[in-house]
Amino acid sequence: MNKNGLSDLSALALAPIFEKRTGMNISKLKLDDNNFTTKAGEYLGEALCNNPGYTLKKISFGGIALESIGLVRIVEACNLNKNIKKLNIGILTDDGLATLANLMKENTSLEELEMEETKNHQKYWTNVGRAAFNDTLKHHTVLKKVDCKFTKDDEPSNDIFKSEIKFYTKMKSKAQKKKDQYKDT
Repeated sequence: MNKNGLSDLSALALAPIFEKRTGMNISKLKLDDNNFTTKAGEYLGEALCNNPGYTLKKISFGGIALESIGLVRIVEACNLNKNIKKLNIGILTDDGLATLANLMKENTSLEELEMEETKNHQKYWTNVGRAAFNDTLKHHTVLKKVDCKFTKDDEPSNDIFKSEIKFYTKMKSKAQKKKDQYKDT
């Protein structure tokens, strides 16, 4: 469903599918580069929160800014639904990055996350937002992979942020491998 010019009304029409207890045959929901706003995240997130057993494994909002309410509802859905392992949360402002960091403290199942920095220079990710995200990554999540897209690739602070993310996700992967090996013995 990528690049189809879908609007928030399309998300509203899709939402009931994810509330149904039967017919759980959608495992990936790729909605990248559509005309969604925060409402799309709100509608779909609410539906998934109402049915936390839905067998959806991946959600992608690449190129979309879900803003506050949409972001919150989608991450809450990921926190409730242990089947969702991969999330592309789309475009985040600094406030969105801090909100994501706070909400991810409750997540125990998401393994991969993609996110993109806003192009609005007044809302770029700050060191405070980045530190909050890395603290959550270090202490609270099981994320094994985090991909970030930056508006300005040549910023030294971006390299530091990427290095810290890589360090913490590598630690999480190693810890999970040890757990899996221990279970097998």
